[in-house]
Amino acid sequence: MLRTTTTLAVLTFTGSALANGSAHILLTVDVSDPSAVRITATGDVSLLNDSSDTLAAGVTLANLFTTDLQVSPAIQPLPTGDLSPSGSSGVFDRITNTFGGLTDRDLNLFSTSANGGQDSLMFDTATAAFTGELLADLTGGTFGPIGTTGDIFVGDTTPPGSGAIIGFYQIVPSPGSAAMLALAGLAATRRRR
Repeated sequence: MLRTTTTLAVLTFTGSALANGSAHILLTVDVSDPSAVRITATGDVSLLNDSSDTLAAGVTLANLFTTDLQVSPAIQPLPTGDLSPSGSSGVFDRITNTFGGLTDRDLNLFSTSANGGQDSLMFDTATAAFTGELLADLTGGTFGPIGTTGDIFVGDTTPPGSGAIIGFYQIVPSPGSAAMLALAGLAATRRRR
């Protein structure tokens, strides 16, 4: 019983460390179904203060794809959900990587609907960077393995945005997959006795 309890305590502590922001993981990306990639806010705060750009420039998940995939509102269906930068009246309702200095391995989340996209992005070290969740069809995309992290930077690399790294995203298993992995680990621990 001691080993099982210890294993559960370690799993719980590790999950809590990520959840409370010790790693500045601002977004998790569940890629278990590329036709329904789920990008979810963690509630963590930005690494730094930045208000250099607008919702129209959005934020970029650098090198999300491991192979080139052209993403454009003209190609992909529009994403759904309520993912937004904290303090903004708009949600990210567009995705692209065909603008500015973006590469075919990046993914930019932006909005043009709220106030024409002119609302400022305001990230600070005291407020959760994002709230909500976005669901996007990224069929054809290939992604790093579970646990892969990458930079989230302000804007789409064109001025006036700072291009500052505000935090990180992490590729995670779907909640169902995580539960199955935990159960498999517990079963393996019990068998070793």
